[in-house]
Amino acid sequence: MATTLDPVLREQLLERRQILQRSITGPSPGAELIDLLQQVDQALERINSGTYGLCEVCHDAIEPERLAADPLTCFCLDHLTPADQRALERDLHLARAIQCGLLPKTDCRFGPWQISFHYQPAGLVELCNAGHLPPLHVHGNEVAEVPSTGLPLGMFCSQEFALSRLRLQTNDSLLLYTDGLTEAEDDAGTAYGEERLGLLVASSYGATPMDLLAACRKDLDAFRGPATLRDDLSLLALSRAA
Repeated sequence: MATTLDPVLREQLLERRQILQRSITGPSPGAELIDLLQQVDQALERINSGTYGLCEVCHDAIEPERLAADPLTCFCLDHLTPADQRALERDLHLARAIQCGLLPKTDCRFGPWQISFHYQPAGLVELCNAGHLPPLHVHGNEVAEVPSTGLPLGMFCSQEFALSRLRLQTNDSLLLYTDGLTEAEDDAGTAYGEERLGLLVASSYGATPMDLLAACRKDLDAFRGPATLRDDLSLLALSRAA
């Protein structure tokens, strides 16, 4: 059953297939990535055969908004598998927990403004990097990349992501950044690059997060000169003080 979404979803599936193929070219590709590639191929086959978007149980049309959110889905809401039902329930519970966490606590008292807060860091940082550039861990004069732990967020509804854990020592820093920094260009079209960023960060050991970000912005401005930024720039730094 062809729909107006099919051409758009087909392009998305083909793009995701290319990313998956690049991700499994290593010596020991994960079984999850291979399974996702098979699901993408099956979805493309359904598009080619004209059966894409039909529930495999009742053969009625799958809700368009669900196809847009998850192009790999094979069932309508009435015929979700037990695993999909549990996943949907977890998503709903997680959304509720996030909303509750963002709301003010019941014991805060806003008149006359009585709020208490306690935080005691242990120095252990957990990162879940969904396809972003690798954060930089600065320890002494050494800079180490914290690699990505998964494919870009939102590519597949069934994605799972691993955590990277690292312990920050006194004066250690962690810098997170977007490609608006490393891909910024000067008038000659030369990119700022990760190598230059690594050298700058290594020379800033012991700096406060504010000073580290200021150093990054100052060095970027000096590098690009009159050239304008072509992409959004986001920087986040944290450090463990003495």
